[in-house]
Amino acid sequence: MSRFFLFMPAAVVFACPSPALSYLDPGTGGMLLQLLLGGAAGLMVVLKLYWHRIRETARRLYARMSPSSNRKPPSSNRKC
Repeated sequence: MSRFFLFMPAAVVFACPSPALSYLDPGTGGMLLQLLLGGAAGLMVVLKLYWHRIRETARRLYARMSPSSNRKPPSSNRKC
């Protein structure tokens, strides 16, 4: 019941919106473009820094899923 009373004011606010008198100037588009390009550049740097870890993890996962793997499991190499 308390969730209903928390949800109701938000529903009323979003159900009756007032007109937004706003203006998007050309600088806003430039800022959005810069955000996208900066995010892409940051993603490339992160991939470059962690590329070896990503590649080794992918190799291990692919080796596990490969049915033609003739390698013995590490536990079978133990001598008891």
